[in-house]
Amino acid sequence: MRSLTAGLSNVRLVPELVPPEETHLYFSAADAAVLLFRDILSSGSVLLAVTFGKPVIAPRLDDIPETLQGADDLLYDPLTGDQGLLDSLSRASVLDLADLAVRTARRKELFQWEPIVRDHARTYRRLLRR
Repeated sequence: MRSLTAGLSNVRLVPELVPPEETHLYFSAADAAVLLFRDILSSGSVLLAVTFGKPVIAPRLDDIPETLQGADDLLYDPLTGDQGLLDSLSRASVLDLADLAVRTARRKELFQWEPIVRDHARTYRRLLRR
């Protein structure tokens, strides 16, 4: 990976765990979040990217499309492997990422803790009444 990014002045490869207190710096500097998954059920990384309003490049797996619904322009078919990722990266270079970022940021309103807690509490109250 280092050899692929060596000559790119606009790419910084950080192949290590980012300390939590620095996470915001990386997301603030990024145009998009590239999340490489082979197998996944749900992703905190996707939710974090949504929270920061960053377009997501990732395979179309499990709940990722639902999480990004309406802002899933850069998802690719995981069966296409590297070619799917390359195609999504190419699309990202010509898409209006600012518009996609706005659509992504709108999704974060669906993941606010207060409504989630209210929905859970409502469900438990309904079940307890039975």
